[in-house]
Amino acid sequence: MRKTCLAMARWFIVHYLKIGRELPSRRSLVEGSDQDSVRCPDHQGRRKPAVVRSTRDVHVHGFLVLPENRLAHAAVKRLYPQGRGRRETVVTLFGPVGCGKSQLARELMRQWEQLGNDVRVRSLTASEYAAQFAQASAAGSIPAFQNRYRRDVDLLIVEDIQALGPRPETQRELTATIDETVSHGGRVLLTSTKAPGEIAGLSSRLVSRCHGGVCVAMQEPAGSSRELLVQHFVSAMQFPLPEELSARIARQVKGGPRDLLGFLYQVLARMGQSRRLTALPGIIDDLIAQQVSGPDVSVGDVARVTARHFHMTMQELRGPRRAQQIVLARQLAMYLTRELTDLQLQEIGEYFGGRNHSTVLHAYRQMESKVESDAVVAHHLEQIRTRLSDPLHAMAR
Repeated sequence: MRKTCLAMARWFIVHYLKIGRELPSRRSLVEGSDQDSVRCPDHQGRRKPAVVRSTRDVHVHGFLVLPENRLAHAAVKRLYPQGRGRRETVVTLFGPVGCGKSQLARELMRQWEQLGNDVRVRSLTASEYAAQFAQASAAGSIPAFQNRYRRDVDLLIVEDIQALGPRPETQRELTATIDETVSHGGRVLLTSTKAPGEIAGLSSRLVSRCHGGVCVAMQEPAGSSRELLVQHFVSAMQFPLPEELSARIARQVKGGPRDLLGFLYQVLARMGQSRRLTALPGIIDDLIAQQVSGPDVSVGDVARVTARHFHMTMQELRGPRRAQQIVLARQLAMYLTRELTDLQLQEIGEYFGGRNHSTVLHAYRQMESKVESDAVVAHHLEQIRTRLSDPLHAMAR
């Protein structure tokens, strides 16, 4: 116990001034999300995990193999560029949010990008793929879109294909892209929250592409695996958290790896504010207690995250300007505010520039319809929702 206290004291002396400086800023944490590097319409389809864009990338990297993900890890290794043993061309991972699918995808990209600049990696979510395809179709530039994702691609990663259920044209395009990628010697990783055959609206052709390769279920870590995860995270952070507190976090913090990591970052942020070692148990108690009611989202949170997503100011979002992009952002913010808060229509309108309740209702109904029919709007909504619900982004609000 004395050694643990001394270790924590040394860590605190070295790090307490750095906690406030090195933790992600409110803006950088939001902009450093896993999906933020993909923008429409001019994104070139490649993300580079080697580029450090947040403290999360600096402190926590690598993939911890656990019993719950061992099979999935082995399957993804068959897509490695220089892997030993049997190789696969298509691997599909499915499981609940936060079970580690994206971490495996990033590790796979890292393996390929180590080969140098000649390697062509394309990585994006299914909603991003659908949004770019819709924009290419509207602009008459489908050949350019197809060249981007089909020509000489060594590795194609498409995450969250469950989002394609209501989009048959995008499914046909993705199926053709998978076929052409494989025929040229490329490899494909797909992820989903559900088994391919259980995704409503997913075509039999796309399901058969998933089943024709390796299809592996993943589960959230449980029991001792959660303790190993917490220990892995704090070790990567060089944060000597006592074992009893580490075990308590593993037992009582809800959710998967991302939630555990987000919780630890909140602990670090609070430690930076208090600057007292004795405050650590109380900080953990307070943060665990806050989980009971779930994350509180305010209209201000929705507005700030929406404004950052669309690269505009709060004044523009809430003001009178009627530029097309500003109107879309404002209507999405109104829609999400009604969905995620208890505010009345009149209160939402007052916040967004003193607009009346009928304006808010019109915006809500428009977005409700567009989310089903417009892939670009659905993509924007998905990204904003993710940022509002992600424990790693909760600190940035």
